[in-house]
Amino acid sequence: MSVQRGNLLRCDKNDLSKGWYRFTGEAGELMANKCPAIHHCGTHAPGWMEGSHPTQAQGIVTRKVCYHWSGKCCNWSNNIRVRNCGAFYVYELDKTPVCSLRYCGAGKGTSLILKTFRDLYFFAYKMLCFSTSSYCSLF
Repeated sequence: MSVQRGNLLRCDKNDLSKGWYRFTGEAGELMANKCPAIHHCGTHAPGWMEGSHPTQAQGIVTRKVCYHWSGKCCNWSNNIRVRNCGAFYVYELDKTPVCSLRYCGAGKGTSLILKTFRDLYFFAYKMLCFSTSSYCSLF
């Protein structure tokens, strides 16, 4: 993975609110599932998902995200939920344990782009309770 941090340092502890997200654009279509080098994905310690992405039949699964720092591919960690929507995946992400950590996509670009309910459907997200099948249809 060759996505370097660049001049802008980001932290998902400050920049992210809990919600369902989809990786798109230069970030790729998936969360990284291999340990990326430090200083990649716009942060000091990039986060990657341990384990495989789920099948559609598995529904929503829990996975561990690890953050690479100090020579350890899993210096910090937290759990996320993942769902296979057929053509793409959605991830229920929360703030990272500390700064400067960030969820890392598997793409080759220089920045992460996440689509969220809040960006696309803010009113609906706040006012309605969605079934798990709705997570996929909102993207």
